[in-house]
Amino acid sequence: VLPYPSLNEVSYVTFEKEATAEYHDELYGHLQAVACKEDAACYCEEGFEAWLENHGVAKAATWIRIKKDGTPRPAYPCTLPTRIRNFIHHPENQENSPRFTDGDLVTSIELMRKVFKDIKSSAFYASR
Repeated sequence: VLPYPSLNEVSYVTFEKEATAEYHDELYGHLQAVACKEDAACYCEEGFEAWLENHGVAKAATWIRIKKDGTPRPAYPCTLPTRIRNFIHHPENQENSPRFTDGDLVTSIELMRKVFKDIKSSAFYASR
């Protein structure tokens, strides 16, 4: 689904959905780049979450942010791709939210691949 050759994607497809955090990260980053070209507000998590929701990805997970003083904030709803992305990119906060499962990783990757397939035919994406 990516517009360029990706060994992560080749491995995922070839080995029947053998999901990796690296492939998840690659999909998430590229989707966010596409979203930011549509709307600069997608650069921040809140804007990108809204974009994902508009493309059929529900807020079916939660994430707990930590305050600057190190105490946890209340859990807030987010999409599964964002929850997994936050877990990968915020190791300082992993004790507040449980690790994602292998099944969660596959589900999240499939959600993002579906968004790519849905937008691939759009004039915006085709011109990139």
